[in-house]
Amino acid sequence: MAGVDFGIELLWALTLSIFITYYFQEVAARMGWVLKADLDQIIKKHIGHRFWRTFILALILLAIFFGNSVYQGGNLSGTLLGLQSLTATDQHKFLMLLLIGAMVLFFLWNERFEAIKRFLILMVFLMGVSFTITAITLGSDFINILKASLLPSLTTENTFMVIALVGTTVVPYNLFLHTSLVNRSHAQISGLKALRIDTAVSIAAGGLISMAILITAASVQADSIRSVVDLIALLEPSFGQASRFIIGFGLFAAGLTSSITAPLAAGLVTQSVLKSTPYDHKYSSRYASVAVFLIGFIIALVGSAPVEIIKFAQIANGLLLPIIASTLLVLSSKTSVMGAYANSPIQRVVGSLLVLFTLVLGGMALYKTLM
Repeated sequence: MAGVDFGIELLWALTLSIFITYYFQEVAARMGWVLKADLDQIIKKHIGHRFWRTFILALILLAIFFGNSVYQGGNLSGTLLGLQSLTATDQHKFLMLLLIGAMVLFFLWNERFEAIKRFLILMVFLMGVSFTITAITLGSDFINILKASLLPSLTTENTFMVIALVGTTVVPYNLFLHTSLVNRSHAQISGLKALRIDTAVSIAAGGLISMAILITAASVQADSIRSVVDLIALLEPSFGQASRFIIGFGLFAAGLTSSITAPLAAGLVTQSVLKSTPYDHKYSSRYASVAVFLIGFIIALVGSAPVEIIKFAQIANGLLLPIIASTLLVLSSKTSVMGAYANSPIQRVVGSLLVLFTLVLGGMALYKTLM
């Protein structure tokens, strides 16, 4: 929607989102590596005030279940569109969704994190190739793209879309997922430098893919594309029958990777929050993952997830982000928590500016909603 409605003028929001994502993902990963704990467990231990601790954890669970369940419907719908494009048929929707669901459930229930990581890396790489080819073929010239990527353009008309882009890229649940995976893979991580390099590479790759998708969407007119078939037709002069596989596989890979990570994050966070409570259960992670998956499956089965609901979930993420970001910044800056690995003065200044930016965006969204 961002590309179709505003062209490439919001590329700067993705550039900024990549930087914000790296900053807070690095903080989250560093905390998980140093403290050998999940992010919500760190919050439980190091936020002394009971009200704020309970408030933040409640927001986390609400965002995880509401946001991820809605996103899951969109993730599965996108995967289905990709598979329909690859098979050149829109028949047997239920059977295709069952096939996709079986693949997702296999990874979720087995919880083989290294296998999941390798599979996601492969799929993201192939997806990146697919959308990059599309963007180069359909996109604007390099100079205009570079300008749009570096020069901010924030207006009352595009505020909600900027918040949605930031909320989609700097997803709060990814911070918890990243901390949790670093904690579980602690023995395989050679050091903090390797962890930072891995984080930077993965985030840069994901950000460039998002830019390629936006450029692709910006290259078509809103009234000239109503389905994936229309987009495939635009590529046929350049790629012939291969256009179907380029677009189809890109959508399939994007949807499938997100269909795995969204429920997985919900499961890991739920298990960690319920740890050492009367509701703790050895399968709580799997049950929560499957619950999020099933809600999304129903949304996808009834029809493609409503765009407005997905957009609302993105904005909700954008509003939740300042709370999570502030919490991360405060805890990671305390030597009593992080010791020698606490934020440096420069990191604290940069983090404060980024939190301020997320607060401004959130405030603008609330103001525009209430007016």
